[in-house]
Amino acid sequence: MIEDDYVGDLRYEGRAQSSLKALDPGGRVIYTGTFSKMLLPGLRIGFLLAEGPIYRVLTERKYVHDIAASNLMQRVLEVYLSIGRYRNYLRRSCRIYRERRDAMIKAIGEYLPASVSFDKPKGGLFIWLALPQGLAAEKLSRIALTEGVCCAQGKTFFTDQGAPRGAFDIRSDTGCS
Repeated sequence: MIEDDYVGDLRYEGRAQSSLKALDPGGRVIYTGTFSKMLLPGLRIGFLLAEGPIYRVLTERKYVHDIAASNLMQRVLEVYLSIGRYRNYLRRSCRIYRERRDAMIKAIGEYLPASVSFDKPKGGLFIWLALPQGLAAEKLSRIALTEGVCCAQGKTFFTDQGAPRGAFDIRSDTGCS
């Protein structure tokens, strides 16, 4: 099992949920994370935690496929993390993204029918909406994009096209292209 926790540090309310890796005494979960979503979008620096024989296999594959990772930038990140700057940055980021989430929820209430349902996320970058019958996700996505709001239809996140009809998520930040 692979757990991809790319924005687990971005928490607005309550305590963070335990990772699957933390609940896995047998060492079967491979845990991955990244700094590219929150801190270094252009540098693509991430990490992986694995145990047992798979660790060696993954390490070998990494060296075969990616020998060009910047040692300098990894070292700079190590220092940045070790002196506690990331925690300060994360606190500011959580405040900013909480405000963006709240603004998005307000806009959903103002511009979409009351029959659109969603849960207020306690963290992360996305809001998952369930649309009522008759409200087409494709059309809503096109209209939202003209206003600078990125949407992804729910079917994007399912391999068997078994997405709930009319479900999609909205990025709660800016920068759509």
